[in-house]
Amino acid sequence: MTHGSFCTGGRDKDILSGAKFAFFRDSVSLEKAKADGVTCPVMEFGPDGAFACDVRDDAQATAFLQANALEAGKFLCCIPRLRWTPYWEIRGTPMDARANQRHARNEAMAEHDHAPLRDAIIAVVRETSLKVLVCPEDMSQMAVGKRWIVDKLPADVRGRVVWREKFWLTDEALSTYLRSAGMFALEMHSPIMCIGNGVPAIVCRFAEQTSKGVIWRDIGLASGCSTSTMRRRSRGSCPPCWRWRKILKRRRRRWRRRAHSSSNANGKQCRWCGEAWWVDHQGSHAPHARLNRPRI
Repeated sequence: MTHGSFCTGGRDKDILSGAKFAFFRDSVSLEKAKADGVTCPVMEFGPDGAFACDVRDDAQATAFLQANALEAGKFLCCIPRLRWTPYWEIRGTPMDARANQRHARNEAMAEHDHAPLRDAIIAVVRETSLKVLVCPEDMSQMAVGKRWIVDKLPADVRGRVVWREKFWLTDEALSTYLRSAGMFALEMHSPIMCIGNGVPAIVCRFAEQTSKGVIWRDIGLASGCSTSTMRRRSRGSCPPCWRWRKILKRRRRRWRRRAHSSSNANGKQCRWCGEAWWVDHQGSHAPHARLNRPRI
């Protein structure tokens, strides 16, 4: 769990103190719980449970890929996200003052946050033979993906981009991720599911997503933190996306080669370029961890 975020508002101290044990998915939460005087007898760091996700629905995933002309290993997944999840839309509840404030923040930052993803998609389509699947992690993101990514793509790119217009459950989503060449996303848990199953992933994060992004540093998959938020560079892309473009340009002729079998202290080599990139919750980005996608 994450302690001290806007979700709990610090109201979980008594609950945690009454528990026999508590595991925190990031070290920031663990230290805050100690500082707040939580008296649970066993408090330790424990990576997000999504790393161990292994539910599958291969039949549904295969049917979806076939219906949309997507071939295993020949497409990337892209997940959009607004700064604040619009629960007022998901739950159909009236908007109060806080919801209106968050909606305004979403509208103000949506172009800023999704333009780098479009840049990456354009680079993928124009510079490689891969397709891109724009897909959701929560029930609001089908509309977000269409409005801020798909509808704004150039005509020559749009033909090789598939928009997932219906929501899916975790088992079908994971089976689809496993058949992809990798993922870049503004979300957190789909990349975790990918990494936990050996699929390369890029995570782009911003301040509103709480301290859970520190988990990458805690498990050795980030080299440090900075206080900056994600922002576009003069090249027109955020750090992970221009890095992705650089990787594509340098390695596009090698995408179809077999995965390397060598290993090192960080794990196995990536079948693409030997590295994956992450951005922590405050914007730090660094290459780390060599991973090898398992055979399907």
